[in-house]
Amino acid sequence: MEEKDSGLTKIRFSIGAKLITIITFIVLISLGSIIILASWLIRGDLQLIAEENNFEANANSSAAAETAFRNINSNSMILIRTITAVGTRSALARESLEYFFERNPHVIAFF
Repeated sequence: MEEKDSGLTKIRFSIGAKLITIITFIVLISLGSIIILASWLIRGDLQLIAEENNFEANANSSAAAETAFRNINSNSMILIRTITAVGTRSALARESLEYFFERNPHVIAFF
């Protein structure tokens, strides 16, 4: 007697395995796209924050340098007026010079 095919064939992959594979593929693609999108958006925000911080640091540094230069300028003007008023050869002029360079060691030369 010939064997009859009862309509049942061997299934290569079950419907459950196919469903799990499709869902896994969808989840991996969605997670990957979310990670890429979040990284791109965060990188833009971090760049803006870094630029703002650099601007603030530069502004603070320039303000400190400007203050230092103004102080040196005003102290130098006071020294010049003192030396001019008392004369260049007096003891007070020498003391003023010593005191000026003692209090302002960062000033290398003064003309």
